[in-house]
Amino acid sequence: MDEKGIRSQTFAEEFSMKDTDNLNRPGLLEIFWIYFRVGALTIGGGLVMISIIRHELTRKGWIDDDTFVEEFTTATSIPGAIIVNFSLLHGYRMRGVGGVLISLLGVVLPSFIIMVLVAAFLFPYFDHAGFSGFLKGASAAVSAILAYTALTFGKSVLKGPLQVMLALCALILALLPQIHPVVALIAIGVVGNFLLVRRKNREETESSDG
Repeated sequence: MDEKGIRSQTFAEEFSMKDTDNLNRPGLLEIFWIYFRVGALTIGGGLVMISIIRHELTRKGWIDDDTFVEEFTTATSIPGAIIVNFSLLHGYRMRGVGGVLISLLGVVLPSFIIMVLVAAFLFPYFDHAGFSGFLKGASAAVSAILAYTALTFGKSVLKGPLQVMLALCALILALLPQIHPVVALIAIGVVGNFLLVRRKNREETESSDG
């Protein structure tokens, strides 16, 4: 195996084992069940599911808050559904390739089953007053859970004035209708990387001079 292949294998091994020595390592069936359960019972999409997944995983001791924030940040930076990206990252960290496959199955299967059932049986009831009222109430709850997710994530990430400033700039750009949110994300990411690396280099220089 060449040097590049060895480095790739070493990185994969370190990623899969990182921060798991002091945490509970679940079985494949446990991983499948928790993702299947959250996928089947959560209304509101990926961000709401992420909030519930965080609660479940930290409660079971499968992940700590710092690792969760790291994986969530990575999942949001990769094209695709956030909850799917997160389940793949977390599944691999916990149980390698087997964890990837079982977590992916657990998070995708409920949506497939539910959509088949909706298409087969529930379309005629969408205009029913009771069903419509349930969806409106669920929408209000989803808004609250999304706000809680943003608050929790912000408390973990916004640890200094620079991070707060970058977050505010991203919010301003996202509110401008002529700017696509992806453009705002990339722009603030590039600026943040430049400023944070520059600050880190300055601190290291000052430390070495001192």
